[in-house]
Amino acid sequence: MALARCPECDNAVSRSAPGCPHCGHPLTPATAESTPLDLATGTPSSSVALASMICGISGLVLLIVPCIWWLSIVPDVLGVVLACVAFGKISRGQASGRGMAITGLVCGILGIIITVPLLIFLQYMFSDAASD
Repeated sequence: MALARCPECDNAVSRSAPGCPHCGHPLTPATAESTPLDLATGTPSSSVALASMICGISGLVLLIVPCIWWLSIVPDVLGVVLACVAFGKISRGQASGRGMAITGLVCGILGIIITVPLLIFLQYMFSDAASD
């Protein structure tokens, strides 16, 4: 069941309902196409939390690609930054998606923890080999 916000009373209303059951305001097709709501909390889903999760997971996936694993640092850092932004919106009650933000944060931090030491090790190995 998809939910939308009533423009009159700002309560969650079914998109298939002819009117708001709280205030009686008639719902138009434009109202039914408004921002989707999270069924558990009734707040709009956070696209920032979703982007954080996608970046964090893609950073971990890039780690297993042989020639471009070092590029995983970019989506990992983006995942952490977007998770922090999402947590701000979630704590203010402007959005939901706490689980997605946590996933993006954890995957991003894990990717950074794996990638940075590997980059430092390879830099040390190549600089040591070049000096010999």
